[in-house]
Amino acid sequence: MDAERIYTYLLWFIFIVSGFSFVSSLFYTSPYGKFKKASDKFTIKSLPGWLIMEFPCLVVFAVTFFCGANKDALVPLVFLFIWQTHYVYRSIIFPL
Repeated sequence: MDAERIYTYLLWFIFIVSGFSFVSSLFYTSPYGKFKKASDKFTIKSLPGWLIMEFPCLVVFAVTFFCGANKDALVPLVFLFIWQTHYVYRSIIFPL
């Protein structure tokens, strides 16, 4: 499968999921923090939630970068290093 087809499928997937999210938000609120009640159905502890939320930024950017054409150029590698350093701290070190 070529990259353009994968991009198109992922784009449609995001549009469909965002439509479901919009419609469901009309009927169900998502309380958090002090507004959360013990009876809420969908809860997750803060540490796993933070890791789940931030970890894709760390992995997806690196995978996307190394699939690109400029993966051997110095300046993009420097920016990749900066991004990865920031997100290693943000997604792994800070929550722990």
